[in-house]
Amino acid sequence: MNYLRSLLWVLIPIVSFGQFDGEWNAMLNVGAQQLPIKIHISRDSNQLLLDSPDQKVIGKEADTIHLSDSTVYFEIKTWNVIYEGQYLSDENQIKGTFKQIGFTTELVFQREVVEKKEIKRPQNPPEKVDYEVIEVSYKNKKGKFTLHGTLTIPKGEGPFPAVILASGTGQQDRNEEMVKHKPFHVIAHHLTSNGVIVLRFDDRYFGESQPKFFNSSMEDFASDVSAGIDFLSKQKKVDKEKLGVIGHSEGGIHAPIAASKNKKIKYIISMAGVGVKGTDLLTRQRQLLLRQEGIHMESILEKDSLMLLQLYAELDTEDGLQFKESTKIVEQFFESLNDEEMSFYADAVDAVKAQLPRFFGVYAIQSFLKYDPAPYWEKVDIPVLVLNGSKDVQVEAEQNISGFKKLIKNPKSEFVVFDGLNHLFQKCESCSIEEYGSIETTIEQEVLDKLLDWILKF
Repeated sequence: MNYLRSLLWVLIPIVSFGQFDGEWNAMLNVGAQQLPIKIHISRDSNQLLLDSPDQKVIGKEADTIHLSDSTVYFEIKTWNVIYEGQYLSDENQIKGTFKQIGFTTELVFQREVVEKKEIKRPQNPPEKVDYEVIEVSYKNKKGKFTLHGTLTIPKGEGPFPAVILASGTGQQDRNEEMVKHKPFHVIAHHLTSNGVIVLRFDDRYFGESQPKFFNSSMEDFASDVSAGIDFLSKQKKVDKEKLGVIGHSEGGIHAPIAASKNKKIKYIISMAGVGVKGTDLLTRQRQLLLRQEGIHMESILEKDSLMLLQLYAELDTEDGLQFKESTKIVEQFFESLNDEEMSFYADAVDAVKAQLPRFFGVYAIQSFLKYDPAPYWEKVDIPVLVLNGSKDVQVEAEQNISGFKKLIKNPKSEFVVFDGLNHLFQKCESCSIEEYGSIETTIEQEVLDKLLDWILKF
């Protein structure tokens, strides 16, 4: 959840001269997104124009540039973009580095058109599998609507342990698909191939008859999980004493809320789940994301945290957090910045002013921020497996593991931090959100094995 800005991954190119005259092509890779870029350099008019068809940018004129026989340098101050390249005469390429607010990637221009590369996802399950796959639906009696999902059942008579998968923030499909990764499909395949029944379901509002997603609370989402547990408990091959919930990210909130009310849940697995208050989680998350975007000035981070505290305080007022009030608080934040601090935001100011009030105005987000785990965990005394990645910038391992250890009472519980893994449990380099899609692995095998081993030993 990055609320600072959606970075403008558009390359503004260089003014022409000499060997740079004519057309150049490049592919800018941002996570799983590939943006074809074309620049047109005209020496006669001393002009360079940029095309980025996927972003509907055609004929964008270049900004400040410096050229020599062998080097290219340009800087776009309003976007915090810097490009430094070396002209390779033997290969007729400009090979360099593109930088923008904490994001760095290699960018190579060449004369030939650059084709998009196929994104590989080697862990995606095959079409033919050695277990039963059933499309199912079940009722949420509280909300009086139907949820749809996929049930995977191992071969054999059973009974088998069973789990339901609870997804993270935002509207997710049954595979929790993002940047062409399908984490829940991968988890379901691994578990069911080895003797575990798995139910994964589409979040509410994947269908006309369901309630509006963003008007729902954490308790509402938990009721969807609880209804799925009731559905699983009626399946003949399910071992009712080994029935649990795997919650990823915000799903780690839905799981204990459901378990506090539904005693059919015998265990919980939290994958990068939330072990602290929602406000504490978002405050820390925002600091980590701002630092990744290149904002390291402590004065900015302090002012940003103060802005969040002011927004949080409005949640508990009689009228709640209203759009008008949140807009005013965000405006005051920018008014408090000096020129040096403002330079870090560049042209993102208008975007932040527009995005933050809308974000905090969403009922589901306000419910997340009001979340206090203690009252729910006081009613839960079942084994819990808590998993985190040490490089997670969305749900920091140290903060949330510490929180869970104060909340979870059952002595059979276990807490594991996987070194070098991000929020999706991938091995990462920059470990930014933008990197998720560029990593081929969906979930590291050691994590999948831990899930399976813990369930089977339960």
